[in-house]
Amino acid sequence: MWTWKALTLSLILTSATITEPVAADSWSVLEGVIYEETGGDADWQVVKTFPSGYEAMTPDFRIKGYPVIFEAQADVTEVMLVPEASSCPFCGGDQGYGPALSVSFRNPISIPRPDQPIVVEGRLEAIHDPQTYEAFRLRDARLGAVGG
Repeated sequence: MWTWKALTLSLILTSATITEPVAADSWSVLEGVIYEETGGDADWQVVKTFPSGYEAMTPDFRIKGYPVIFEAQADVTEVMLVPEASSCPFCGGDQGYGPALSVSFRNPISIPRPDQPIVVEGRLEAIHDPQTYEAFRLRDARLGAVGG
């Protein structure tokens, strides 16, 4: 017999599972932004041109990458996702780093191994702020597959 607690947990786990495949072009959407710096020291800004058609992917954006964890905690609500483990912007590599996506989870999650890729799904938001190079963030994210 189901209890309310068991039923609620079952519904949460069922709704949090991502079963559809990750689009092959997820990272290319993020890498498709064109940046143009304008102004000088006093009025510097960056103008972003977003790839055409990205809006169609924003409600249920799915992406696979490696989580960069900001704080050592059992459960986290935010990570930075990078396409390769070697792309970590805080790890001191001498080759710089590529795209990164700020991810805010709907509920706290546990990342079992940060050296394993994860799949996340959420609402992709474009950032039009001319004072930052950050172009997108993922909100209300859910954790899918880990590893592989």
